[in-house]
Amino acid sequence: MRRFAVVTGIGFLLLGGAINPAAAQLTLFGSVPNLAGTDSSLVTINPGTAAASVVGAIGYAHVAGLAGRPSDVTLFGTTGNNGQILTINLLTGAGTMVGSPDGLPVGGLAFSPGGTLYATCSRASFSGPDTLCSVNQITGFLTSIGSGLEYVGTYNRPFNGLAFDGSGTLYASTGSTAVGGPTLYTVNTTTGVATAVGQIRNSMGVQITSGVQGLEFVGGTLYGSTAAGHLITIDT
Repeated sequence: MRRFAVVTGIGFLLLGGAINPAAAQLTLFGSVPNLAGTDSSLVTINPGTAAASVVGAIGYAHVAGLAGRPSDVTLFGTTGNNGQILTINLLTGAGTMVGSPDGLPVGGLAFSPGGTLYATCSRASFSGPDTLCSVNQITGFLTSIGSGLEYVGTYNRPFNGLAFDGSGTLYASTGSTAVGGPTLYTVNTTTGVATAVGQIRNSMGVQITSGVQGLEFVGGTLYGSTAAGHLITIDT
């Protein structure tokens, strides 16, 4: 049975990614912006060396959140600042727009164990707090859940990473410029309320300075990708 887990991030080479465990082989996918900021490329990344190999141009700029649909190994992405929802061909890298509901920012993406696609999005305005949203996988339409995640600042300081653990608990992470710095949260998928688990710290117990842009559970271990381009593990 093919499983499709996801790591989403923004960093040195990685704006978003997915781990595809097929035939006992892990492939890390990421998206890399071009220098002009007008397009992104889908890449595969060697998790041991961080070497990236280009699959192809996605055809959309600033592709950030990525999430894999387990049922058919379809890769979804979001363009971040303007909230376009895409599917991405894993063989060619080409993106196809599913929808662009309101042009407001959409950050992290994550599939629940039951197959619902969730996102962090700024639904009210560019300056409003992030909210947890569910995503219609056919139209790209976003439905807000609750009145908003715990406020962390304006649209350029959002909740970024999203990941479900094996029991169905949703985790979220924040960027370095968020109030309180990089922090791990759990999110109630019924109310949309985020509850802090704790600051994300290094092995010396010091809070890291680089925002955690992506999260994913792999084999019960929570991985994060940082804005500095590092892959880390996080104690939940």
